[in-house]
Amino acid sequence: MGRGRIADKLGDEFAKGIECEAQVVYVLVEIRKLLEITHRATDYPALVFHCDWAVHSKMNRAGALAILQRFDNYCEKAITLDPLKAAAALDTEIGDIIGGEKFQTELKAFLKSVHVDIQMDLQGWFQFLKLYSRIIMDTPLTIKKEHPSSKLGSAISIKHLILQR
Repeated sequence: MGRGRIADKLGDEFAKGIECEAQVVYVLVEIRKLLEITHRATDYPALVFHCDWAVHSKMNRAGALAILQRFDNYCEKAITLDPLKAAAALDTEIGDIIGGEKFQTELKAFLKSVHVDIQMDLQGWFQFLKLYSRIIMDTPLTIKKEHPSSKLGSAISIKHLILQR
């Protein structure tokens, strides 16, 4: 299927209005296909991350691992910071990728670049995020980290991550 056909299907789906989890998954899968076809996945790291999170049972691929490594770096620094500085550091460290604002910005920019016009107001975006959150709520972000005194790796899972501003 060519990218024009995928873009048309995405336009049709957004025109109907996103009202169920299945639509969110479908849209994100089709967006991911377009990102691969156009070789532009590296231009939209937050969008790729969210597309992947919606369709994989574990987030342990390179993009997720990079984000989790940033989170791990934050945790090491945060021990010595006061709570307000720690929250600001977390937002700086990973908020740009996993936050809804960057996700929305990249989603709109990418769709515009492939000529998919979406008219989604704030209420529509919140509906999309609500459905998306139901999809990802049971998908752990997992990082495998070598224990310093052992050759055996262990997995550290982050079940829930809440960023507040």
